Amino acid sequence: QSSRTGINNFIFTDSLINGSMKAYRDLITRMTEHNSKRVNPITWQGQFIFRPSNQMTAEDWRLSASAGLVGIDIGIESLSESIRDHMQKKFSNDDIRFGLKYMQKYNIQGSFLMIAGYVTDTEETVQETLDMFTELRPYANNTIRKVAIGTTLAILPDTPLEHMASELGITLAKQENAWIGKTTLEKRLEWRRKIITHCNSLGYYIPENEEQQALLSHIAHV
Repeated sequence: QSSRTGINNFIFTDSLINGSMKAYRDLITRMTEHNSKRVNPITWQGQFIFRPSNQMTAEDWRLSASAGLVGIDIGIESLSESIRDHMQKKFSNDDIRFGLKYMQKYNIQGSFLMIAGYVTDTEETVQETLDMFTELRPYANNTIRKVAIGTTLAILPDTPLEHMASELGITLAKQENAWIGKTTLEKRLEWRRKIITHCNSLGYYIPENEEQQALLSHIAHV
């Protein structure tokens, strides 16, 4: 594609680029070999998951950079480990710290994709997210190039959370964001605003989304 079109930057989307470490290592090994022979090396970005250091090693990070990796979007969702455990996201805050260390070393920038108001969130877990953002402040608006905080959690039909609604004590609503459990939509919107305000105060870049703000305003009045 690069030879045919002259385009040297590519963006992968949907599938995690390091979902399979075997396939990912094949990619970064071949791309490193390819880029070593090019005047204008290929660069690329994609959606990504943090992994423990024994799964994605320091050498994997070095090869990723030489292969042309410049940007990753990471579905962090929450900086509370207990929340991510419930989501079955299998990485710890130490794994995040390890990844950011090598991202900074090799100038790979990342976007944190967040959810405000998960079904098991509490004041304590939200505070854990705020505290972790404070700890990661040295990466704000550089290695962590942006923090994308979506609308509050929506529970969609025929998803695991819908199937678990009774077990979790959740009452579903016509508006998918307006479910009631241990929290209400108003509380989740309050947490979302709190996270945004905190991140702004620390210097993180949070992109504005007028359509998202309009949706939140609509939901708040449903």
